[in-house]
Formats: sequence, structure tokens, C-alpha cells
Amino acid sequence: MTEKQTAMEQHIHVLSTGVRVHLGTVSLAALTDAQRHIQQPPIPKSVNPETGKEEENPEHPDYLAAVEQANLERADAVMETLAIFGVELVDDLPDDDKWLRRLQLLERRGRLSLKGFNLEDDVDLEFLFIKYIALALSDWTVLFESAGMGEAVVSEMMDAFGEVAGE
Repeated sequence: MTEKQTAMEQHIHVLSTGVRVHLGTVSLAALTDAQRHIQQPPIPKSVNPETGKEEENPEHPDYLAAVEQANLERADAVMETLAIFGVELVDDLPDDDKWLRRLQLLERRGRLSLKGFNLEDDVDLEFLFIKYIALALSDWTVLFESAGMGEAVVSEMMDAFGEVAGE
């Protein structure tokens, strides 16, 4: 066994799901660009009846909902970037495709979309497996920290998880 192989074996992390991975760092550029891709919604304007002037209304309920949605999409973009670049499976995908058939069931039931994924592509399948099967909620904290994110960012991301989960 080479020195590099030995070092890699020492850095194997077993996720709470039992999946063995190598956790790595993720470039700041990838994380920044993934977030920057999600546009902030425009602030709605309306005419103030008292002044007759057009004014921004950042308290409009539709705007607040759009900002919340954009923030959730940014959190998802960061999570996906971390899953793609920060997690490498030690072992191959399971021989049994039951995990994929379960995702397809959720798609048929309208609970998630596999649109945009090529289910014949190994990279797409590995990403789907990492995102939906390998990484449980408790593993994301470890992944955020492994990627060098500070405690405040980790807390913010976990809060975003809570919003998605309805907590």
C-alpha cells in the first residue's frame, strides 16, 4: 500500500447512514458562484397616496415570501455544491438500485424532481445518492465544518434546514 493510499484510508469518515466517504474542502469560488446564481427579487414599488411619489415597499408579503424562497434556494445551492465537491464515496454505489427506485417513487408522487438529472450518468447518480441517501441531517454539520465554514455559517445553514423541514 502506498503512502497516499494509507493517508486516504486514515481519512475515511463513516456517515451516520453507514456510508464511507472522504470529506474534502470546497473552493470559495464554487460556493460563492452557486449562491450568486440565485437572484434577489426586486423590491415592489407602489405610489404613496399621501405624497403621490413611487416608493419601495420591502414589507410587501409577496416580496417577503420571494426573499425567503431565494434564501432557501441559496442554501440549497450551497448544500449541493458541498455534496458535489466535498464528498467522495469510498465505495461504489450499491449494486441494488432500490435507493434510486425509491427516489423515482417520490418523483412520481410529486415530492421531488429528478428532472435535470441524467440517470444513465455515473456522476449524476453519485450526486443523487450522496444528497438523498448518504447524507443525513447530522452529517451536514460535519460536512459544513469539513469545508471550513465557520460556526455562524453552520448555524445559518442548519436554520435553513429547519425552515425546509418545517421546524
